[in-house]
Amino acid sequence: MVFDIQRHELHEGVKPDPSMEAIVQRYTADLQRARKTPLIENVVPLETRFARVRTQETNFGNFVADCMREMTKSDVALLNSGTFRADRLFYQGNLTLGDLNTILPMMDRVVQLKMPGSILKLALENSVSKYPTTSGRFLQVSGIHFSFQPATEPRIQDIEINGDKLNENKIYSVATKVYVAHGKGPFLPFFIDARWYNFEIVRRSLSKWNNVYRYFKTSTFKECVFGCISHPTYVISISPQAK
Repeated sequence: MVFDIQRHELHEGVKPDPSMEAIVQRYTADLQRARKTPLIENVVPLETRFARVRTQETNFGNFVADCMREMTKSDVALLNSGTFRADRLFYQGNLTLGDLNTILPMMDRVVQLKMPGSILKLALENSVSKYPTTSGRFLQVSGIHFSFQPATEPRIQDIEINGDKLNENKIYSVATKVYVAHGKGPFLPFFIDARWYNFEIVRRSLSKWNNVYRYFKTSTFKECVFGCISHPTYVISISPQAK
């Protein structure tokens, strides 16, 4: 099969094609209407600013990680904070579908992995390795409580999985994004090690964005996103005496 490909230079003087312009305007209007759809009325500000979500626990990070863990019935969930793209604080009031799309613009799938506690510990160490810089590798988590000391090597201190001390030899189920599971970006180092432990993808869910949207439409949303704030995930230890 032979194609005749020609290059055409477009400039400001080119007149839009009326039929194509009508199609674009129709879909643009539909999209703008959809983006205004209210999902919930949030009663506290939702935190997605890079300076916060990439250096500490946040309420919206908790919520999305909790969704991932519950939907896949995993022990824990790991979500790279680079997922959140809005870089703003969403104040009290209606949160719209457009707002949600601004926060989570990238479609990615959630997977459940199985890995030993030793690899999970490496993942957390990688997460805090660039702190206090605002690195997208910083993990928002669910089912995990840990502390870290930025002035020591390794940085990670105590780790608890659902209230129990981490067992480095135990196999845990972990929900995360395909991007992270494939070792993309800054996640390659510890996932190379994970392959030595027959690292495997064992279950796929719907897309993360659609899953979170479904949660917004349930009556349990407020309990999930606002209730978890009373249970801190991270304890940042700046000195050996401070916990």
